[in-house]
Amino acid sequence: GIDPYIDVDKKGRVKDSTWKGSQKMMTDPLRFLQNLKDFKRVIDEGRVPPLNVIEARRVKDSLGSEFNAENMKKKSQAAAGLCEWTINIIKYYD
Repeated sequence: GIDPYIDVDKKGRVKDSTWKGSQKMMTDPLRFLQNLKDFKRVIDEGRVPPLNVIEARRVKDSLGSEFNAENMKKKSQAAAGLCEWTINIIKYYD
């Protein structure tokens, strides 16, 4: 996988996509932030399994118009930033 803290199956799919599983990625905040910053390069290198982007798009689309930075900001500034990052990284991948 891209992040050594995230377990993936043989096809590169994330094994645990729950909040608890997500928290593993964020154990080291500086490393997590660097991973976010480096993600475009990882896409450009072809190291992002297409299934992961398909799944991210499915989650985004399932939330419809609710999945936007403004709505997420009501819950958390960090969630708003990650929401915006997710939307933009999916567009970049496409």
